Amino acid sequence: MGMVLPGVVGFKLTGKLRSGVTATDLVLTVTQMLRKHGVVGKFVEFYGEGMGKLSLADSATIANISPEYGATWASFLWTMFLQCPRKPLSWVVSGLQEYLNQQGFHIVDCGCTTCIGNSGDLDESVSTAITENDVVAAAVLSGNRNFEGRVHPLTEANYLASPPLVVAYALAGTG
Repeated sequence: MGMVLPGVVGFKLTGKLRSGVTATDLVLTVTQMLRKHGVVGKFVEFYGEGMGKLSLADSATIANISPEYGATWASFLWTMFLQCPRKPLSWVVSGLQEYLNQQGFHIVDCGCTTCIGNSGDLDESVSTAITENDVVAAAVLSGNRNFEGRVHPLTEANYLASPPLVVAYALAGTG
């Protein structure tokens, strides 16, 4: 059985934003360029010396807007605490992961794991409480697509947020 792999499109970033040019201008320009190039169903990997001139928020915005330009997946070779080596869908995590593991934030997988409900089962007591009490369970996740049951069939309400906010919401809990 063969596996069809998506094409990968590299997008080289050079220079820096001129005075008066906003991150929104950049995002709209990148979106227009990638639409014109035709990246539907492809992975887009941003690279180049210009990445070092972008803020984390700007690079995350460009990657997270991938549905607007049609890409299946978009990434920078660096983000807030993750680094993506040149191996597709394989993540190497810096020293921060050790501390996240201590808080229960383990890496399950990367790519479409959560999108297709493969992030694992809920604790049985949680599943029972949801079904027996007619609870509308919610999840907060980072990503660029959202739909009912994305994280798990029992999570009907899912909200998108940046990765640091996902961790912050999880640590805060519901009180």
